[in-house]
Amino acid sequence: MQLTKGDGLILAIDSNARSKMWFKFNSAITAACMATFQVSRPVKRATKEHIVPWWTNDLKIFRRKALDLRRRYQRTKIDANLRHDRIVLYLEYNRLYQAKLREEKLKPWKDFCSSTEISNPWKAVYRYAAKKLRSKSILSTPKAINNTYTTDSHSTINQLMAHFISEDSENSDTTRQAASDGTLAHIQ
Repeated sequence: MQLTKGDGLILAIDSNARSKMWFKFNSAITAACMATFQVSRPVKRATKEHIVPWWTNDLKIFRRKALDLRRRYQRTKIDANLRHDRIVLYLEYNRLYQAKLREEKLKPWKDFCSSTEISNPWKAVYRYAAKKLRSKSILSTPKAINNTYTTDSHSTINQLMAHFISEDSENSDTTRQAASDGTLAHIQ
């Protein structure tokens, strides 16, 4: 297979080899873009739990401690005085947890109410409840030499090939490359 230079790209004379190379490069770029860019895809939920935005690590710690205290008083059955002390401790801590929970729930609601549209304030609430909130994904394309962005996959691939695949001329070969070229010519 011989390589020639044309239109700033290295092109194979054999059209079958060129189309195979083009297909492989196109599929590699497409796979890299799909893996890198955030593209809106339907999400399969493994659980039926709904994640709430106001839940914090502090609440998680409060909840765990409240559950531990409840479990401790429930397992104390023999000593009535110790059980009573543990119930009082649990109820006091649970009251603090519930107050913190109400406070954390109320903060985002107040923020939401102050930032909603006047014309239809329930639009965002409905979309959130119906799980139809979507963030707009912005896809980026490479910038060409003349400071314009590529517009389609063909121009994107041409730009990437021109940037990443350098010109192969015998004049600029190092001694190691020249030696390997000679070895390959010997094998073919």
